[in-house]
Formats: sequence, C-alpha cells, structure tokens
Amino acid sequence: AQRNKSSSSSTSSMQQFWVDRDFTNWFLFPAPNPPTYTLDCFDPPELLWLGPQRDAPCLLLLNENGRNARCVIIYCHGNAEDLGVADPFLRWLCVQFDAHVLCPEYPGYGLYRGRPCETSLNAAVQQCLDFAIDTLKAPPELVFLFGRSIGSGPTTLAAAEHERAQRRARAARRRERRSRHNITPSTVDACLPSSLLAKFDEIGASCISSSTVVESSMRNSDRSQSTSVLDSMHHSDNIAKAPDASNSSAANNNDEEEEEEHDDAPLPHRLGGLILQSPFLSIKPIVQTIAGKASALVADRFMNSENIKDVHIPTLVMHGEVDRLIPYLHAKELIDMSPSETKLLHVFPDTDHNLFHTADVFASLSAFFERVACRTPTARLSISPLSLRPYVRTELPPVPPSAIQSVRAGMTRTWSMSSSLVGSLFQRSRSTSTSSLPPAAQQQQQDQQKQQQQVQQQQVQQPPKPQQTIEEIDFEA
Repeated sequence: AQRNKSSSSSTSSMQQFWVDRDFTNWFLFPAPNPPTYTLDCFDPPELLWLGPQRDAPCLLLLNENGRNARCVIIYCHGNAEDLGVADPFLRWLCVQFDAHVLCPEYPGYGLYRGRPCETSLNAAVQQCLDFAIDTLKAPPELVFLFGRSIGSGPTTLAAAEHERAQRRARAARRRERRSRHNITPSTVDACLPSSLLAKFDEIGASCISSSTVVESSMRNSDRSQSTSVLDSMHHSDNIAKAPDASNSSAANNNDEEEEEEHDDAPLPHRLGGLILQSPFLSIKPIVQTIAGKASALVADRFMNSENIKDVHIPTLVMHGEVDRLIPYLHAKELIDMSPSETKLLHVFPDTDHNLFHTADVFASLSAFFERVACRTPTARLSISPLSLRPYVRTELPPVPPSAIQSVRAGMTRTWSMSSSLVGSLFQRSRSTSTSSLPPAAQQQQQDQQKQQQQVQQQQVQQPPKPQQTIEEIDFEA
C-alpha cells in the first residue's frame, strides 16, 4: 500500500510538473503589460517583499496606522489585474470594514518576475497566509481569505490546506494521549522502585501460603465454614483490587472522551472565513463553455470542487447572474458542496463578471461579517509599521535570466556549433576533392590560386589614382 501511495504521488507530481509548463499557461494567465504600478507608487510600509530572497511583492494596507483592526483580509485579485489595478478596492475594504488588508502578487504579474502557473500562484497565496499568521501574529480566527475569479482557486486551496494541517495535528495529539494512557505491567514495573517491588513479592508469597492453609482447612471443616472463609478472601481481594478498577475506569472514560472527539468536531485554530467572488468549479469547464471541444487540449487546474469539501469555516459566495465568462451555476454547485454550517450565496441580477456594484458587495460583506461576529474573538489586532522595515525594498530585485533568454542563448550556441561543424566538413570535402585530381591539374589549380593572391596584394599596395577635376582637363589638347 505504501508503494502504491508513493507511486501515485510521484505520478501526480510528474503530471503537475508538465501542467505547470503547458503552453496553455500563456493565455490562461494574462498579466497587464506593462505593469500598472512602480516601486514609488506606494508608501514604504505598504509595498512589502516576501520570500527568502525578498522578491515576492505584497501590498499591506494598515487601518489607522496599524491599531485596533477588526480582522485581516487576504485578497487575491483576478486575472488581467495586478496590485495597481486592485489598489482602490483594497483601500475601500480597509476603510469600510475596519481591517488590515493583504494582497499578494502573482508570479509574472506586476513587479513579480517569474512564470505564472497553478503551483506558483498557490505558493504565493500560501506564503502570504503564513506571513499573516507567523510574522504579523494575527490569530487565525481573525484572518479572512477573499478570492476573486482566478484568485478563488489558490484561496480555496489555502483554506482547505489549513484545515487539513489542523486535523493532522489533532490526530497526532490524539495518538500521543493514547500512547500515554496505554499502561502495561512492564511500564508499571519500570516506574516503581526496586524496594517496593520486593515488598510486593513478599506479600504475594504470604498470600500463596495463606491460600494453602485455607485449602487444608476446607477439607477438614464444614461446608458453611469453608464458604465463610472464601467469602472473606474474595472480599479482601476486591478491596485490594478496588484502586486498580478505579484507575481502569478513569482510563476508559478518557478513551471514551477521545473517541467522542471525532473528525467533524470544530478545530481550535480555524480561519475566520472564506469569501469567493465569481468562483468556478475548475478551469476545464470554463474553457469548455468558451472553446467547446478544444477544451480537451487543456489540462484541468484549480480543483475548487474538490477543495471546498474540506472547508468547514463560514463561506460567502458572490456571483453575477449574467456572467458570460463563468456561469453562476458554478457558484450554486460550490455552495451545495460546502460542508460549512454557515454559508451564504448571493447572486446579483444584471451583474457581469467584471461589473459588480459597490453597494451590492458592501451589503453582502456586511451581512457575512455580522453572521460570523459571534464566533470571532473581540480582541483587536495591532501591527507596528516599524516591524515591517525588513520587508521593504528601496530598489527592485535583480533580474534573473529568464527562460526565453536561456533558450535563445542555447539556440545561438547550437547554431554556432553546427555552423562550425558544417564549415569544417565543407573544408574537408574540398581537400578530399582536390586530392582526388591528377598531379598536373592540382599544380595548375595551385598556380591559379597564387596568381589571384598576387593580384589582390598589388591592388592593396597601389595607391588609388586621384580623380581629375574639371580645372585640370587640357581643353586645347
């Protein structure tokens, strides 16, 4: 089974490797070119650079200089957008809902150099979520994930992976508690001192001798007398075994309590909620509605229909009824697949994919935050702008050699090598062809080459004749 599991994981990783390098990524991830923002468009604490090499831009908008924010909203923008296009909406979220707003940039978008694909987008969003929880010290209950259009894919996956990690941690704690309660005679002997064990051995020997005396008395005494002695012995044994029975019952109660903590129980460190705007089931159904049978050439990506099944946090889905790119039926199916107890679906009439009215979005978000206000803590989140200085850059990161440049360099090297090889083969063929001529013909060819060389040298050595002007011409002659 482990071999089959490892082989299936390697197969899936190989499939993902080729999917990330598929030619369809060129039109699935259209980025604004040129970017709509520069390094100087934002204040220094706002544009942060994440990652070990500080090459992943991320926009952080603090509410009231980072004091007393209600929550943290991680917003993942849609396709054909970057941080510059999403900036007005992010500032609106920050002011209207009293929140700190984080927005990660996708590789290949804006100032983030890289190749856009499913894996790179998922890694960028997961990196931003880890930054909010680990670096900014935001409680998970105050973190809300907000994904729009293509951003709903990595957002749903990040929410599902967070819950899966919490379930794995809870299962590990459960196994540790069970191993702690698993008491055997060997573990008891290891915990007791040797002097106490010797005392127990003496008591056991005395009990054995007393039992032999009782048996002999039973043979020589009345039946009633024997039953009274046996009753007294059983009574003493029950008294001696009473503490062990109480300990075993306590252990059984603990096991029952652990069994009651089943997988559907609420996790202690869940995220605040998931917000999806114009989401989709996966990429392939969208391509199928646009291109028809040509969708067979596109590998499926961003499996929201599978990841939503592991998301138990409060979920809000907003969609336009006249959306021509992603039909609103995707939103209905996603909300039906969600196992969350608190889930809302808002389908706005006369709303297209990119034309949402601000009043409708504000009403939906306000109703959602009121529904989940009972389960979020009343504590406020404060972030000091001084703590963000290590993530600020004054200049752009160095440009790494892109894949296209490396391919061009490789083609140039291949062309030079092939041309030199062809030239050497041509010279060798000429030498072999001349060697096949008779000696007289070879001598004649060498003489002709020498004459041509002498003529070329004379032309180089002789200075050019000066051209005669009109004044130098002898008209009388």
